[in-house]
Amino acid sequence: MSKPWKKRKELDEHRYWNHTGEQDKHFFKVMIGDFHERMVIPDRFVQHFRGQTGRTIKLASRHGYTFDVQITKNLEKLVLDSGWKAFARAHNLRTGDFLVFKYDGHSQLKVLIFGPSGCEKIQACNLKKNAAPGKDWLATPVNSYRYAFHEISRKYAEVYLPFEEQMLTLQHHGKKWEVRCRVKKSKAKRLLRGWKHFARDNNLQLGDVCLFELLRNKKKYVMNVHIIRKSLYKR
Repeated sequence: MSKPWKKRKELDEHRYWNHTGEQDKHFFKVMIGDFHERMVIPDRFVQHFRGQTGRTIKLASRHGYTFDVQITKNLEKLVLDSGWKAFARAHNLRTGDFLVFKYDGHSQLKVLIFGPSGCEKIQACNLKKNAAPGKDWLATPVNSYRYAFHEISRKYAEVYLPFEEQMLTLQHHGKKWEVRCRVKKSKAKRLLRGWKHFARDNNLQLGDVCLFELLRNKKKYVMNVHIIRKSLYKR
């Protein structure tokens, strides 16, 4: 015979998963192993992402930082993949950090970050001007109101953009822009034709930071762009 407390527990779980509003669902993950590369979504939570494999959701941390992250399948598990690495680096995630995710029911996860001490980590995004490209991402500030071009450092360009002139596809919040990238005398790269449209469409302001993440695509160069507003990281 089942114990009363066990039946009550099963009933509570059923109510939570089947009758609680989507926006009230939570899960947590402890950062261990290769957490910098990707993050596995708990099996019980996967039902909320059915049919979304290959699609992009938003991760929103405190103060409004948002990152586009793709949901993919890896070893029969749904994972946060492309874009997760940028989120982890920007928030300086460390082994033992404890993240609480709240699903809003509309392809967005709100994230609270706690350190091993159990206290919430409150800090600005770790975005340095022309950050050294230890991986295939780069943070650069918007330094002109004119939007005529946007410069990418020589050190990054030589490793990840080894060409004289090429069209790039920039992606942000599910939209795409074709932008011409061309080398200059200093060997740095400039984003030229098409950059003005990207900047205006996304309301870039002087001092905003663009975090470029190069995606794996053998046919063409594609970059996710995460925008950190000056009004947020200067707080």
